Amino acid sequence: MFLLISQAVFASEWENIADVNFINDCVENGGELFFATSGGIVEFDPYSRNWRVFTNIDGVAGLDVNCVALSPSGELWYGSSNGALGYLSGNSFINFPDFRFSGIGINDICPSGNVFWLATSKGISLFRRMSDFQVGEIAGNFWGLGELPRESPVFSVTLFDGRIWGGGEDIVVAADTSYETVNLSAPDNWESFGISGQVNRFFAWDGTLFAGTSNGVYRLEDTVFSLVGLERDDVFDLFVRADSLYAATAWGLYRSVDGEDWRRLSSAPKKAHCGVVLADTVWVGYHRGYGFITDEEVVRYIFPSPCGYGFSGVYISGDDIYLAAKPYGASYRKNGEWVSLTTYNPMPDGEDVPVGSRIISSWAILPDRNGAIWIGTWGQGLLVMYPDDIQWSVFADSTGPVSTARGVGANYEVIPELGEDSEGNIWAFVFDPANDTAIVVWNHSALDSFPYSEPDSSNAYFFTRNELSSANFQSF
Repeated sequence: MFLLISQAVFASEWENIADVNFINDCVENGGELFFATSGGIVEFDPYSRNWRVFTNIDGVAGLDVNCVALSPSGELWYGSSNGALGYLSGNSFINFPDFRFSGIGINDICPSGNVFWLATSKGISLFRRMSDFQVGEIAGNFWGLGELPRESPVFSVTLFDGRIWGGGEDIVVAADTSYETVNLSAPDNWESFGISGQVNRFFAWDGTLFAGTSNGVYRLEDTVFSLVGLERDDVFDLFVRADSLYAATAWGLYRSVDGEDWRRLSSAPKKAHCGVVLADTVWVGYHRGYGFITDEEVVRYIFPSPCGYGFSGVYISGDDIYLAAKPYGASYRKNGEWVSLTTYNPMPDGEDVPVGSRIISSWAILPDRNGAIWIGTWGQGLLVMYPDDIQWSVFADSTGPVSTARGVGANYEVIPELGEDSEGNIWAFVFDPANDTAIVVWNHSALDSFPYSEPDSSNAYFFTRNELSSANFQSF
């Protein structure tokens, strides 16, 4: 989910609010970098550090972009989890709706002339673009691939040694690319190879095909994929710099000069998703941001954007925006600057924790009239951060705010709705609590609670739309 905000009725006034720091893929084109992110496509100039985001406002038909690739003519193509497929034309995108209308997600793109091999959520598809026309057609959907169960997802695809290769879960399939004479719809025309883990990426290096999987790096040796390193590591991408092969993995970046002996770049951040080399500098996309690596330094940046997507709570006050993004935490934009209030990951590594406490799942957010920020969580209760503070205060039972980094009482632990009434009292709706409490009200000195029976709990979702106080609660 993303957020569209407009200050006027004109289309040019719309702004897309989404997380562009979760980077899935990257490619270099004409000295610029293009990042496929969970919130659109980022175009980045590494020299000037200028950047812009392409979203649905610019024609990107699916914001959760899984892959980007360059056609032989230099066009930037993209594929999204919702099946969006298109290419950049000037400052907007030309899209082909076939896969999106069929609900078939696109995981990887391999261009070859005017045809594009696609790894999809239901196998491998061949898309043909008509010459000199902004139209295209699906030349074939190949959903029965050797020993891969029919309509199973394929995560990566590549051309190597005159064959098309597809990577699934614990399997690699390959077939001759003479698809006009070979019936690729017949499963028997696809050869199957055993491998361990989900095949995230193929990469050809020094005349050999490598595969990065969720269980390490494999190399094709005759008719067998053999493990050559990083066992039990999730390998998302493989690329070459100078005479070395690099692997972007959940544990960071690794380098190998022979494809077998791997050395971790100790200063590189963890959770590296992709890499590309530009002028002997490695640019890396991470689970949170991007950066570059040279022989002398490792630098990491964050694009100014909210943390996470799938927003469950939104509060807008003038130009300020407050967002709750479920397990991704909470963010707000004030005076044009984005601030991440909570961690990105349920198992944080400490690299992106800007405050003293960690909130795992934020479902509601509310800035009150005194400048405090309130968070309703799923499983961690009701929390508040006062102005100029870096510590969350946790409400435990009926004792009011208690400054602590961990733990809450048994009550008020699931808070999907928050509101402030005209008297400045904070109202919290408690979903399915163990003690049958439905509404909690903080009146600056004590907590009042009301059970489901007072009144009908079905109305509780709408209390934020009303000017309520504890005195007129029963009229609710």
